[in-house]
Amino acid sequence: MAYSAYRCAAEISTDGTIWTAIGNVLIGMDGTELALMTAENYVGGTRETAIITRGKREPVEITVRVFHHDGASEIAQVVMTAFLGPSPRLGLRWAPQGLGTGNRVYATSETGTTTDLAWIKGVVLPELDPGSAEATVFAFKLHAPFVRTGMATGATTLAF
Repeated sequence: MAYSAYRCAAEISTDGTIWTAIGNVLIGMDGTELALMTAENYVGGTRETAIITRGKREPVEITVRVFHHDGASEIAQVVMTAFLGPSPRLGLRWAPQGLGTGNRVYATSETGTTTDLAWIKGVVLPELDPGSAEATVFAFKLHAPFVRTGMATGATTLAF
């Protein structure tokens, strides 16, 4: 079953404790691929197929785009301050179905069992074109070891 992103909810955090909602200005997020390293080896004898071994999980890269206007400048400032600081890290958690008990929630994670801060890999400042009718967009890229998933435990929070 596919879900429309119009109801999505998202939050960012600079410390993993206090979360700021960004769902009201969220334009989109690129699809996040979870990958696992594998290797193949061939052995002699009668075996005709490869032996495939499992490696470690690949880190993930998440690109978040937000509508940049007067109300969203606070979010851009939070991201920029963290990016320019001595430890450019930010936590992100999101729910494609929006807020609601039992809705699926995703979050940046170190291990897959806790919600942790990710490294801010880059920031894309808004393009300025006074002649354009396009909305200005502010984007940032996060690089995390893993993405945690679970079910929301409350109707007004993305905690899980």
